[in-house]
Amino acid sequence: MDPRTAYDEAASPQQMAHDSRRTGRRLRLLEQAARSVSRPAPDLSWEGRPREVVKPEITVDAAAARLAASYLD
Repeated sequence: MDPRTAYDEAASPQQMAHDSRRTGRRLRLLEQAARSVSRPAPDLSWEGRPREVVKPEITVDAAAARLAASYLD
């Protein structure tokens, strides 16, 4: 950005609108960065991890069983 002197003309409305949009985008990025920095760090100790993870129960419905049987015949 060029330094302005007391004798400079103001920018065009289009240029000022463009500068405003660009500034808004940069402020949103700074806000996101500030939020991510203020979050606490995750617990990395072994004590914080679950010992046994429950695995989901897998079921085969009747239509899938018939389809599999037709391929095995």
